[in-house]
Amino acid sequence: MHYIILFLFFIVKALFPQYGFILMIPLLILILKNITTKFFIYFYLLFLLSVNDIYSIYLLILFNFFLILNQSINKFSFSSKFGKIILLFLLLLSISLYNYNSLNDFLRFMIIFSSLGLVFIRNRNVKLNDKNIYQVYIVTVLAQFIYGFLNSVSDFRGSIFVGTENIAIAVFYLLMLYSVFSEELSKRKKYIAVFMYLLFLLNTDSRTILLVFFVIIFIGLRSISLKKNILIFSAFSIIVFFQLNNYNKAFFEKFSRVSTLLDNLSLVDYRTLGNVENLDVRAVLYIEAIKKVKEKPFFGTGVVNPSFFSDKGDKGISSYHSSIADILVTYGFFGLIIITLMLFYILKNSGFPKDKFIFYSFIGIIILSIVQPIFFNIQAISLLFFMIYIRKTSNLFKLH
Repeated sequence: MHYIILFLFFIVKALFPQYGFILMIPLLILILKNITTKFFIYFYLLFLLSVNDIYSIYLLILFNFFLILNQSINKFSFSSKFGKIILLFLLLLSISLYNYNSLNDFLRFMIIFSSLGLVFIRNRNVKLNDKNIYQVYIVTVLAQFIYGFLNSVSDFRGSIFVGTENIAIAVFYLLMLYSVFSEELSKRKKYIAVFMYLLFLLNTDSRTILLVFFVIIFIGLRSISLKKNILIFSAFSIIVFFQLNNYNKAFFEKFSRVSTLLDNLSLVDYRTLGNVENLDVRAVLYIEAIKKVKEKPFFGTGVVNPSFFSDKGDKGISSYHSSIADILVTYGFFGLIIITLMLFYILKNSGFPKDKFIFYSFIGIIILSIVQPIFFNIQAISLLFFMIYIRKTSNLFKLH
């Protein structure tokens, strides 16, 4: 049964990702029917990865709320672990209401609560199978490859997820990392997981992959033996050689674009924030975010569209291309402190830093969040905290 569902998921995501919503209702039924079996996690991952439009985002938020409230509240009190997090959420909600500009303010808060709260699910009777998670990862990467090939134009930056290829970088990073630190998967499957991720990275047009490469090298040098390092980096070198010498010369352009950005940053007058016209889009957004934060540093301004987009008629874009910038603009430094405390408390009670997956997944996502709007993407952030819940449930590191 689950192989049929996986096949249908592959077809829809590879060929018609915009219709991922049609998968979510049957998957929702399967999740509820299997909520105490190993397929609960399997079907939830497919459900989460099927999200691709605003309506499916709403459905995911509602179902996350159901899981959190149904599975987390047991003799609720504010002195409990979940109760302390609720208090911090209430503080963040008060800032959202104070800065309320539109429904987006409430939606952004809901994304945070419905994602971080997944860590507190109490359903620990589920028997896990890492092979199923590995299957979901491989099938999803293949779907992304096919989707990218069918839409292979020079300026294509899309993905089968909610957002651009940068969101796919974060999603696949988490799934790859879980496979690497699994105690059930063979070494061959772990190598395949890393190989597939590196191949995906080299076929993107994002400068963010330069950061990811350094993260992967850091993980490899710290967590894998010398012999394994040689094998992994040999495979990586073969991929790079093939890509760079045949058809993907855009890899070098990423370094050139970064160099140009750094040169142009020196032209900016940081006292007046002038001469920003010399910068690329990302840097212009950063400069505008700095201006917004300087205007209201304590509680922020709520969710507002950058003028760079709104002046061009793009009303639906409310990100400054950085999770840190988005948090500061939306909630100010006070909100940043609240979110930091929430993350610190969740990680403290989840096995950080002893559990290697939790440690490296969180560090990697934080690094990506500096240059990408990861934190308010419900797909990426829900996957992060749901997989932290999986690790806790698997008894690889028990909650203490």
